[in-house]
Amino acid sequence: MFSENAMLMRGEDNSSNSCLDSCKKILDKPCFLELLRKELQRLQRSKSELSIVLLSVDGSANDIRGSVNFIIKNLRKQLRDCDTLGYLDKHTIGLILPYTDKQGAQKISE
Repeated sequence: MFSENAMLMRGEDNSSNSCLDSCKKILDKPCFLELLRKELQRLQRSKSELSIVLLSVDGSANDIRGSVNFIIKNLRKQLRDCDTLGYLDKHTIGLILPYTDKQGAQKISE
């Protein structure tokens, strides 16, 4: 799962390129939700921790574009290979953080 997420995040798997937003190279909503489903199944088997963070960006269209680009750039610096970043809609970015408790998720979202 880790290498699959990492490859998708970096856009290295040619078969998954349809999952990537062409401008920002983050997962689109259907692929993000599919990876979330797989992580939830893994969580049930392993009883490990999983955090999901939703970041909503408000403002005008120009403000949102700039803010989203800034957020994505800064999140990439903090995320591990096993973490997943994706669009849920044009105002919402989702993060799937395996093996991360509430405090870890709060630290990343600040």
